[in-house]
Amino acid sequence: MFGDKSVGTEVADRTCFIAGCGRKYVARGYCGMHYQRWSTTGQLGPADLINKPAKGLVCQVDGCFKEVKAKGFCGTHYWRWRAHCDPGSAATVTRKRKGVPCEVSGCRRLAEGDGLCRMHYERRRRRGVLGGPNALRAARGAGSRTRHGYRVITVNGRQVLEHRYVMEQHLGRPLRKGESVHHRDGNRSRNTIDNLELWTGAQPSGQRAADLLAWAEEIVARYGPERHLL
Repeated sequence: MFGDKSVGTEVADRTCFIAGCGRKYVARGYCGMHYQRWSTTGQLGPADLINKPAKGLVCQVDGCFKEVKAKGFCGTHYWRWRAHCDPGSAATVTRKRKGVPCEVSGCRRLAEGDGLCRMHYERRRRRGVLGGPNALRAARGAGSRTRHGYRVITVNGRQVLEHRYVMEQHLGRPLRKGESVHHRDGNRSRNTIDNLELWTGAQPSGQRAADLLAWAEEIVARYGPERHLL
């Protein structure tokens, strides 16, 4: 299949078929490197390594003087870059040392990498900044936001929309089917009762005068006692 040698035929000198390679034969007349290239890409490529770094170059990470292995990084920082998309800033691998506090002032957590605790290490890797000693997440029960901008709070172990909960507490009852809560100023995170108003989607099933009158009487009966709250 390849060149003038048959598939599966062992090369006499037990070396790779590619001219200039000289590596040990593994399969189909090729060394492990060329066989892997062919099996994954369908191409054999040159006899030598692809993107082989020039001799004498040092890692591009500041403070690291190890020889480049790939992509401008030494072996340590190349694998950090592959695993975390960030080579890190330290020139050498920082081993976990028990009892050593995080370098961030005020942080009482133990260092796990580059002199930083896990929280600050991940914060620097993802955002490029260390920030203060405290977690950036809101305290449990303090609330969060949905992708539409509504605040969610935890009440009795259950997550509820804050604007609906505030209205229910104001009315002294759960919201009925067809009722919704509207923000007067459009700010979905400002859930004070003066910024909320009750809306209803109720409407008569027909348009006859008798149906409209019955619907009006139903609305008055339902919301009349709560007029001072609306």
